[in-house]
Amino acid sequence: MLNIVWEFHARPERNAEFERIYESNGRWAQLFSVSAAYHGTALVRDLNDPCRYLCIDRWDNMDEFQSFKQSNKEDYAALDKMCEDLTVKETLIGYFQTL
Repeated sequence: MLNIVWEFHARPERNAEFERIYESNGRWAQLFSVSAAYHGTALVRDLNDPCRYLCIDRWDNMDEFQSFKQSNKEDYAALDKMCEDLTVKETLIGYFQTL
């Protein structure tokens, strides 16, 4: 299982909107769910910083994720563009394999 881990720092005035879009049944999860290789999203908030989040997307493997991105590149790019103003910082932490 592939786990893609992102760190986000949401704009304080847009936390609620950020959470709605990135949560387990949010807009990103809805887009990803067109693929049978997608196995869910976990959004977690830092207890000490209410604007800091980790988002973990679970996929069968890297090939399936890349295939999804290629097949859905326009929708992916449009949603990514729409979300730019929700955050002040976005960092890909990395790709992790479930052991």
